[in-house]
Amino acid sequence: MRPTLRKSLAASAVLASSVAAIAVGSAGSAQAASPGSAGSPLSISDGSGNITFSTHTVHIGGSVTDAAWSPDGGHVAYIDGNGQLAVANAAGGDVRELTHSSATRSHPTWEDGGSEIIFAEGPAAASKLMSVDANGLTMGSPTVETLVAETAGDKGSDTSPDATFRPWNPYDPNTLPLSRLVFQENGQVMILDRNSRGPQAVKLVDGTDPSVAPDGHAAAFVDPGGQIDTVALPVPFDSHGNPAPVITHVTNLAVPGFSHLTWSPDSKTIAAEGMILHMGPTPPEPKDVVTVPAAGGTPTEVRSTPGIPSYQPLNVKQVDRVAGADRIGTAIAASQAVWNKGGDASSVTPHANNLVLSRDDQFADALSGSALAERFGGPLLLTQSAGLNPAVRAEISRVLGAPTSQYTQTVYLLGGEKALSPAVFNAVKAMGYNVQRIGGADRFATSVAVANKITNGSTPQRIFVATGENFADALSAGAAAFQPIPNVGYGNGTVVVLTNDKAMPSATAAYLNSAGHNPSGTSVPTYAIGGQADTALRTIGYSTGGAKQFTPVWGADRYATSLLVAKDFFDGPAKVGFATGLNWTDALSGGALMGHLGGPLLLTDPKAGPSADVTTWLHRTAPELTRALIFGGNVAVAPSVNSAVGSAIAGAAGYSVATNPTGLY
Repeated sequence: MRPTLRKSLAASAVLASSVAAIAVGSAGSAQAASPGSAGSPLSISDGSGNITFSTHTVHIGGSVTDAAWSPDGGHVAYIDGNGQLAVANAAGGDVRELTHSSATRSHPTWEDGGSEIIFAEGPAAASKLMSVDANGLTMGSPTVETLVAETAGDKGSDTSPDATFRPWNPYDPNTLPLSRLVFQENGQVMILDRNSRGPQAVKLVDGTDPSVAPDGHAAAFVDPGGQIDTVALPVPFDSHGNPAPVITHVTNLAVPGFSHLTWSPDSKTIAAEGMILHMGPTPPEPKDVVTVPAAGGTPTEVRSTPGIPSYQPLNVKQVDRVAGADRIGTAIAASQAVWNKGGDASSVTPHANNLVLSRDDQFADALSGSALAERFGGPLLLTQSAGLNPAVRAEISRVLGAPTSQYTQTVYLLGGEKALSPAVFNAVKAMGYNVQRIGGADRFATSVAVANKITNGSTPQRIFVATGENFADALSAGAAAFQPIPNVGYGNGTVVVLTNDKAMPSATAAYLNSAGHNPSGTSVPTYAIGGQADTALRTIGYSTGGAKQFTPVWGADRYATSLLVAKDFFDGPAKVGFATGLNWTDALSGGALMGHLGGPLLLTDPKAGPSADVTTWLHRTAPELTRALIFGGNVAVAPSVNSAVGSAIAGAAGYSVATNPTGLY
């Protein structure tokens, strides 16, 4: 999610003497490089309609300046001839302007894994940093947000932003998250380090043209003498608690002058617009493009005319098929994709103390199960109603580990005794675990019971309403239930309650009339996932603009509705899941897994694959997507869907296909 960024009061200081000492580069930009493999190619934009590489040229047309490549190398952000921030694909097509007002813009950089683009906007004397969703959509509408707002009395000009981002594995203590943004404020290099410094930007060093290394361990900049330096990150503190930057001199030239610094994706090399290296009768001018080892050395000329360098990362995307021999086996494979063996504290994948168990032959009681599994941090497994499946018994034992008195290990059974028999209950109980049955008189009452369990009887943070007479809409909603609300967080959780198609059953109506309102009397944010839920909510007085409000989220069919759920509730997903829209079992266990991974579950035609609208969304969301998971075997979802999805999310380095991954987080 996009955090709110603020500058500290210290960030507003202006060092006039430092500004005067800077020879060149005060208007330079840092073109972001995302982490990637060695050998990622260097491109150059120079105001023409082309982006040039050493081996080929990408033609976009018009004017292209400040080009910066997405983390997957599949898209490029740039400033076009209209002064707008624009995005194109790696071949120069699908050109889209993401801004639409008259302003001076520069220095785009991809942030948050490729989900947003930060850029500078405004005249040089009063520039500010802005952000826009990279795919141009937030809840369906383009938005531009100020990141570093000018405070009262602050006359600083913020420009040259550059960011790096690496997702955090919270289960690996040796892997820290990286989310660092550097920018130039007059003659100072500022950093906003979300790892350690919170929401305020602070001064790093005096200098210009900052660029942060993709591995997050250093930032390069042009020092007041015109040389390229780096400063180690994070900045250590001295014995008095003051910042003590560790600076390395990268260049040491008699007549220096650099601008437009950028790192190679492997963090080994710095490229820049520099000077003409061959000395002549006149002083050298900053009119060529050079590279220099980040550890220090002599610059090498790679182009003898001006241009802004940017590396194109080569990162391979992953398409994984998650499947077993049957629906029970697919649910087990989904569990093993994430959940570690219980009791193995040394693993860098998560350990679950809870799981959800549902019947394998009917969806009625299971439709709220994904949200329950997400809330209590465990997988959702299927078994026959009459007894506990032996393979499921083994997976329960693997996930929860040996029974222990140190903490409670709970298996939640969905539905009454007709759904999961006493034999199932007793078999799990005999394994030594705590067993809780959650059920009601019917599927609607069961969904309310699940909702109350999720929130522990408190007011929910958000309510999804979907028909209980079909599975599609509720399962799309279930995958989104654990997504935090922007600027609010997770709170008491999101619940999924069911309607009797277009009618509102009494159990759900009673829940909405009580838990659907905050103690202050205001309505809890409520969403109709699907047209049937929309109609049912209106029968009990809900409307899109009255005292009891709801937001409709539905399209022409189940596939369109699942896409709208993905657009509306997932901000910057790194992963996306697919399951057949013609059956419920794979979408149920897959939805629970995707909820844990923070990605949407899209329903798809099992033979035709993603619709044209879904394919377009995948193309435009691709910069932030690293992996797609397809739930079910080749009978459930045709093998051709692998290539359709892979081609849609692939970046410059393409994609690979595997089966039943493990260790995801």
